[in-house]
Amino acid sequence: GSLCKAFTDFTVSDEKCEVVKELYSSCNSSVFLVNLPQRCSFSDVDPDRFEGSQAAIKVVTGATFNYLLDKEYRILSSLDHPNVIKPLSYYKQLGKDEDNSISYLCMPYYKFGEISELVKEKNGLGEAASMKYFIQIASAIEYLHNLDISHRDIKLENVLLDNSNNAKLIDFGFSYKAISEDFSSSAKRIISENIENSLFGTLGYMAPELIEANC
Repeated sequence: GSLCKAFTDFTVSDEKCEVVKELYSSCNSSVFLVNLPQRCSFSDVDPDRFEGSQAAIKVVTGATFNYLLDKEYRILSSLDHPNVIKPLSYYKQLGKDEDNSISYLCMPYYKFGEISELVKEKNGLGEAASMKYFIQIASAIEYLHNLDISHRDIKLENVLLDNSNNAKLIDFGFSYKAISEDFSSSAKRIISENIENSLFGTLGYMAPELIEANC
């Protein structure tokens, strides 16, 4: 579609990425697995947290999705925790307005994928593995809450296993940081207020009081 076509123009270190396959697709967003250019360099990323020549790049379009991805990048870039994913790069291709602009977020690609896939594959996890991942995820959440950040969509599908088999919390698109923001336009302010005052998350993982309050 249009996002896939636009994605062919994405570059890292002034070289085009080679698209391997599309990992996810919806009406306003796609995630691609790419081979990074050989000369690619992410000097601000801890090398112990990212190894390999591949990356996952999220591509979105539309005013709301552009706002969410920009916010996700800004929040993730400010974090430093071993169980929270670290973004590699962010780029916005400006259109005639926000609805026609396209944003790209480049993230590490971990071949082990989501914890949810491991649970399905093994028909559950043993006590030791469950305890390990639970402690790591809880540590990440405690770190976020100490910074007044609420993730708002904690679920197994939003936890990856890195190349060392450790949990990485991802997908901060619905996250909320309790600080005031400077808005470049009234449209962005309206989008922000609508998002922050709306119910977000995945129904099966939500706290009952959140659902009851919005019924």
